[in-house]
Amino acid sequence: MPGASHIRLSPACSPLARGALVVVLALVLGACRRGEPSLSIGDPVSLAWTLAQDAPRTPEGSRLIGQLTLDVVVTGGPARTQVEHETELRALLTRLLEAELAVERAPEELLPRLRELAPEPLTSGGWRLERLEGALSLPGGVRRPDLVPTTDLRVLLVGLDGHDWDIARPLMEAGRLPVLSKLVDGGVSGRLASLEPLLSPVVWTSIATGCRPEEHGILDFLGVSASGQPVPVTSNLRKRRAFWNVLSEAGVDVGVVAWWASWPAEPVEGFLVSDRVAYQTFGGFKSSPAVGLVHPPVLWKELAGQRVRPEEIGPSELGRFHDASVREGWTREDDRLLKDLREKLASAKSYARMSVNLHREERPRVGAYYYQLPDQVAHLFMRYADPPLPEVDPNRQRRFRRAVTAAYERHDQLLGELLSEADERTVVMVVSDHGFRTGRERPSTASRVESPTAADWHARFGIIAMSGPAVRAGVVIEEATVLDVFPTLLALLGMPVAEDLAGRVLEEALTEEFLAAHPVRTVESFETEPLRSATPVGAAPGDEALLESLMAIGYVGGAPATSSGTDDGGSEGAGADPVHAANAHNNRATIHLGLGEIEQARVELAAALALSPDFHQARLNLARVHLRQGDDDAAAKELAEVLTRSPGHVAALSLRSEVELGRGRLDAAEADVRAAIESQPRHAASWHQLGRIQEVRRSLDEAVSSFETAAELDPENPEPRNALGNLHAAAGRHQQALVEYEAAVTADPHFAPAHANLALQCQRLGDFQRAFQVYERARESL
Repeated sequence: MPGASHIRLSPACSPLARGALVVVLALVLGACRRGEPSLSIGDPVSLAWTLAQDAPRTPEGSRLIGQLTLDVVVTGGPARTQVEHETELRALLTRLLEAELAVERAPEELLPRLRELAPEPLTSGGWRLERLEGALSLPGGVRRPDLVPTTDLRVLLVGLDGHDWDIARPLMEAGRLPVLSKLVDGGVSGRLASLEPLLSPVVWTSIATGCRPEEHGILDFLGVSASGQPVPVTSNLRKRRAFWNVLSEAGVDVGVVAWWASWPAEPVEGFLVSDRVAYQTFGGFKSSPAVGLVHPPVLWKELAGQRVRPEEIGPSELGRFHDASVREGWTREDDRLLKDLREKLASAKSYARMSVNLHREERPRVGAYYYQLPDQVAHLFMRYADPPLPEVDPNRQRRFRRAVTAAYERHDQLLGELLSEADERTVVMVVSDHGFRTGRERPSTASRVESPTAADWHARFGIIAMSGPAVRAGVVIEEATVLDVFPTLLALLGMPVAEDLAGRVLEEALTEEFLAAHPVRTVESFETEPLRSATPVGAAPGDEALLESLMAIGYVGGAPATSSGTDDGGSEGAGADPVHAANAHNNRATIHLGLGEIEQARVELAAALALSPDFHQARLNLARVHLRQGDDDAAAKELAEVLTRSPGHVAALSLRSEVELGRGRLDAAEADVRAAIESQPRHAASWHQLGRIQEVRRSLDEAVSSFETAAELDPENPEPRNALGNLHAAAGRHQQALVEYEAAVTADPHFAPAHANLALQCQRLGDFQRAFQVYERARESL
């Protein structure tokens, strides 16, 4: 080992002598390396301990926060340096505190008990206690009188992962989602813009905190332990307060079930059932940790028997999701799909049962219940939905064509069961973190969650629907984002909104009478105590099984696998690089790019690639950074590296076409993009790029066709519609241009160029009043 000292001992030494000599030499060498003298009897030792990753924990896994200051005098014991004294003192205090937490000692009692208990073990350890001061608390344990609600409303917040209006609305019109239809008809609804990266723990934590990912600190499915090893993301890694913390500090009782990154369960005023009671995405019940599953811990005795195991899901339940009569061409992949579906249904049924039972029994003022099945079933079966995709086995398509609609219908029933427990003073909020691509929008890439391209199937806009007292009726709201859920929840309760939250209150969803009686008020921040840093956490029982699943795929932390094929009958995606920190760097870079912070993005991507050179997504993003910086040569170099490692990579071909277009090499640009389209005919970005090339060539009819194809394949992307508007405007077809710019604004209300172009067209057509209004919207979008 570099820098180590090697000592050769004579074979003549006895084993006992050899052992003693090794110990002595190790102590001497260690002291020499440290260069620190041992303290003597009578020397003072001071320990200033800010509780962080080494903080004592409750039996359910929650970490104490606060500070301790300890002054002692050395009275004996072995020779120790200052650092060694501090380490042993921290260990002693940790043992004492965890023993008190084990008997559910209240936080305010801990310091007095510590002063009472510490002198004897300190004396035994060779110290005399001089002073012990500090402040200790548990998250959610501090009351904030300035947060007290001023309304009598209750809130039922329901999270439906991956729920999409494009899937739901046809079913609503057919009368197949009666509960959601009634909710929409009697209240407000609209699209809910999500955040990049479109990963569940990231976005659901933004919903819970009202903060962007770079602020709340959850950037991936994984965190890092104190030893530097990857661990599944936990509540300890969150840097900002979630709504359940803030409500608890206001004395509002809250019930939370299954929210992402909620293990270990934090102490709350009410109850919290963590996301590891029945693993939702990766692993099964065998992976559940031993502690921290729920708060209060005694609740587990009641809930353990409510978990449904996969083998309890029978043929009748499975029959809702597939046509068992279609047996032609049955393979192991069909068995695998049914096995996965059975596990997802068991988890969903477990959490749904707990949510309804707990809400009925505990009656929390705010209930927040998360359901993942819409997203899970879509990842498994959306590729088999109607209309059939050419690359999909037709027998399998016939077998599983109804699975996604069955999941939506099932969740409408579950929503009805939950809403039946709401009283007349309850406001219902239904939200999703993102949408899901359907119909012709479906990509050609693999959709299963085990595949590195699973997130390609996520659409940027989820859903929001609200109904109940204080909510307007029959209104469509625009420009809502996932960051607005928490502030709106606070406003309904008459609680102040923190000024440092990134979202806003959706005032357009609330009645004028309610807002007049309860105007939105603010406080500076909910983070009045020192922020809990994103400190490493240790591995928990069950983490090894969960990590085995996470490490095998590119959808989570680590370098994605290089496959870009479909998952029809295959198992692509295995073999991801185990350096999981790379994806967190890439996710931070994505955030920086969205904020226009190009140099910060470049630094993060360089770090990702240093950890994992085969991480294609990071290399593609680095090429985009170089393009934004005007360095075509550097971008081309990165893309060549991707294509060397993964020939035919569609996104790399499409992006290299953009580089060649910038260089004026139209033939090379068109060759690359047509190769990409031939490989993946539904790759919207390639069709958009082809339209740009055709526009430069002045093949305007072909350009219009290509942009229209891109817009149809990715209707949430405003750029193809904006490009079509530009073509029509240049040709003097101002009314057609107006229509396209309006479509671009509808696709993404936050896309400022489309607002500016729309305003210009209004001005050209003589509608100056509307032009002024749209220019103002464009300014607000910047």
